[in-house]
Amino acid sequence: MAQSPSPAPSESPSPTPSAPESAEDRAAAAAAQAYTEYLQALDRLYQSGGANKLPDYVAKYLHPDSTTLWSDQEEARAVKTNGDRWEGATVITNVWGNPQIRLDDDVPNTYVNACVDRTKVTFVSGDGRRTLLRLNVHRVLMYLDKAENQWQVAGIEELAAAPDSCL
Repeated sequence: MAQSPSPAPSESPSPTPSAPESAEDRAAAAAAQAYTEYLQALDRLYQSGGANKLPDYVAKYLHPDSTTLWSDQEEARAVKTNGDRWEGATVITNVWGNPQIRLDDDVPNTYVNACVDRTKVTFVSGDGRRTLLRLNVHRVLMYLDKAENQWQVAGIEELAAAPDSCL
């Protein structure tokens, strides 16, 4: 008589993998990362004493039609002309994207909010005066450069006071 095969051991159910991030979640995270990298590039620029022309390592994070490109260029030039510089580095204590991200627009865009802590950054003027900077929140309009697949800063609104969530 042929033996019947033993029943297969019962398997424990494997955990269900979590749903993959949505395209909006990935885009919001990429926009927040681009803004963080932009602030790091600004630190580098101002720590080195500014520039007559905005360096590519900063400009690549700025949308070509943004007022931020113009204002950063003017600030970099003023820092260079006056012999000013920054000591210390900006710390981003919290960054979050906007759930209202618009990827289907002709120019995909979103807002990024960031707690920007510059309390450990000292502005040193050309004549040696030292001023500590502060903690604040930036609300940043970001555009996606589709050709480069790179999020770029289009505008920054500095809010008056940082909320407790930034501390």
